Amino acid sequence: MKKLFLVLIICLGFVTLAISQESIRLTPEAPEGNFHQGREYIPLSNEAIHVELGFDGISEDMLVFDLVVINGTDHSFTLNPENFYYLVLDDPKALSSGLPPRMTVQPGKVYKWYDRALEEHSSTKQINNIFGLMESGIAILANVSDFLATEDPYYFIAQDRQISGELEQVKRKREVVLQDLIGSGEILPGEASNGFICFPGYEDPAYLMFCFPLDNQEFQFVYHQVQAPHHPQ
Repeated sequence: MKKLFLVLIICLGFVTLAISQESIRLTPEAPEGNFHQGREYIPLSNEAIHVELGFDGISEDMLVFDLVVINGTDHSFTLNPENFYYLVLDDPKALSSGLPPRMTVQPGKVYKWYDRALEEHSSTKQINNIFGLMESGIAILANVSDFLATEDPYYFIAQDRQISGELEQVKRKREVVLQDLIGSGEILPGEASNGFICFPGYEDPAYLMFCFPLDNQEFQFVYHQVQAPHHPQ
């Protein structure tokens, strides 16, 4: 039982991560957008610049969006993700907030988060192996009568498979996000740029106004963040 308790403590961080990804819901305060690859993209246009924002999900404490910018003007302008931010509003029609702007998460921090998540998942998997919780350790566990009296060893095979699945999921997400993070640079007339962008998360229910300064303009998208309903297993 003590071994089980220790493993559950170690896995608590990953359970918390899974819960945090499902504990809040972000919905746009706008007319229905365009759906593509499971995301709802909200479009905004002004003076031949077209911007679409699609909420991708939550990675720990980061809000991940897919941003599309199309330059329909006759001149180029600079795309600088470091200038993107959001404000926390009490009302969707509020113009500002008393809280300071929450700036985008820099790519270096995004890299570190995924690297740390992979390291922690790998460490948990190694501890799972050390305690003989994989199939190769079932024979040893079968000889421990007090263990069999309290726990089902096959539970730990499922636990190892779950950890392996989470590890592979983080690896795949890391590859996609890191390859497709939107970068800074010039957008020429008639060209487009798109990619993922991350913002620091906000824990409480509120209205979040995401602001994108582009070519002396600012495109603002308001989302409503609420607690997601809990569905008992």
